[in-house]
Amino acid sequence: MKKGSLVETLAKRAFYSDAILKSWQGHTQTFGRILEPAFVENYQARIDLTAALNLIGNHEVQKGLQKLQSMQKYISTDEDRAAWLFCVGLGFETANRKEEMLAFYQQAGEYGHTFYLPYLKVANSANKDCVFDVAEENYLKGIECLLKDETLEQRDTILGAAYTNYASTLTMMHRYEEAEETLKKSLKILPEHKGRAAVEAILAAAKGNVEKAHMHLDNLKTQLPDSYESVRNMVDSILENRNPQFDRIAIQDGAIDEFWNWFGSNEGAFFEKFKKNEYDTVALMIQSQLKKVFPFVERDLEVGITPKEEKYLITFADFYMVSLQYGYEELIKAAPKPILQHWEFTVER
Repeated sequence: MKKGSLVETLAKRAFYSDAILKSWQGHTQTFGRILEPAFVENYQARIDLTAALNLIGNHEVQKGLQKLQSMQKYISTDEDRAAWLFCVGLGFETANRKEEMLAFYQQAGEYGHTFYLPYLKVANSANKDCVFDVAEENYLKGIECLLKDETLEQRDTILGAAYTNYASTLTMMHRYEEAEETLKKSLKILPEHKGRAAVEAILAAAKGNVEKAHMHLDNLKTQLPDSYESVRNMVDSILENRNPQFDRIAIQDGAIDEFWNWFGSNEGAFFEKFKKNEYDTVALMIQSQLKKVFPFVERDLEVGITPKEEKYLITFADFYMVSLQYGYEELIKAAPKPILQHWEFTVER
């Protein structure tokens, strides 16, 4: 018998031992849609993957990540890569390292796996961070996975919640009819879902339906009293036309001129920092000044800077926020001509 065959035989025997097989089957009960297509007939890889997941499950995250790092040599297919990236993301999630978790979950999605969980994790985080395009893309992928997996326990509960959260994203993107249709799907598959009343109330307020908004708020107060106050405040702000996501909030007189005066006086400093590749530093400086123009925006404003031929392109993100959409248009129109010699400005969602 060749040495390679002997190693494989021993690995297969070890994998099918009671302890390892039981552990592997435990993990596939939860993560089977992404684990089962990976490392097929590579028993040593599955042994190592099982060990890594056991370590992560026991909160020995660093050891688990080290084990995953050591088994990269076994990766040969897209299914292997997707599973490996997911498991690394799971390790970072267990360690409460959100940014790394999201990065690895998103990378895993690039390999076309059919496991709903990482898609919905990315979607929910993006929805919370107002990155609605990313949220929509991942909600749709997660929902597609759920629709195809009829064997999943509690599928209807997870799917109903996913539809509800996706409807929230659509509402924030001002796509109200699609949000209503998505909520109907949620209601059909999951008639009882406490979190849906909050989304229904906000959507009704966005559409100007006062009676419906208050009806859903009453339901929310009974179902989820701890969430009632914050949702009621949001509904009131929408109905009173003072919510920047849905309404145009006036910019204080002189704020735009002050911004461009500041920008012009710091232009030389920006160019010096660009020579040191300190683009993020300049972006943070601009973000800080933008907060003075748009004090009604509670979240951090985002600015991107890209060299473009003889100029620099600054990209503002408006997060589908009506006030920022109009505000950035006003800001860009007011840019002094000398500044436009070296800079271009654009707005993205």
